[in-house]
Formats: sequence, C-alpha cells, structure tokens
Amino acid sequence: MVDNINNILKIIKKNKKKIDISKINEKDNLIEQFNINSLEFISIMTEIEKYFKIEIESEDLIISNFDTIEKINNYILKKNSN
Repeated sequence: MVDNINNILKIIKKNKKKIDISKINEKDNLIEQFNINSLEFISIMTEIEKYFKIEIESEDLIISNFDTIEKINNYILKKNSN
C-alpha cells in the first residue's frame, strides 16, 4: 500500500511539477489545496491507469472520487481485487 501511495505521488509530481509532494497528506484535497485543474486531473488519471494497469470507468471519473491520495489508492486497491 505504501508503494502505491509513493507511486501515486510520483505521478502527481510528474503532472504538476510545482507541487512539493513531501507536503501532501493522504487526506488532503488535491484539487483545492494544490490547484490541480481539470486537464491536470485527466492527465494524472490517465497515468494512473497506465501505471497500475487498471481501467477507470467513465462513470467513476468524477473529481470527488479521486480528490485525495487516499481515495485514489482505495480505487486502485478495489480495481486490483476484482
């Protein structure tokens, strides 16, 4: 699980270079606190799909479902358990 979180953080950093990922808490709202816009959000989700080899269903692709590291990680874990 820690590996997932570290990899999620790396993906975020790759897409939003100005973020200091050492300051991100698992429950921080990425959109509000780190000003991730919709294009960055889509890029991050696309990278997460590729890296973790999952498919994010279009009906799930709502910002509020993925606005924290914790929610992103839980989604990945859920997809990998299926």
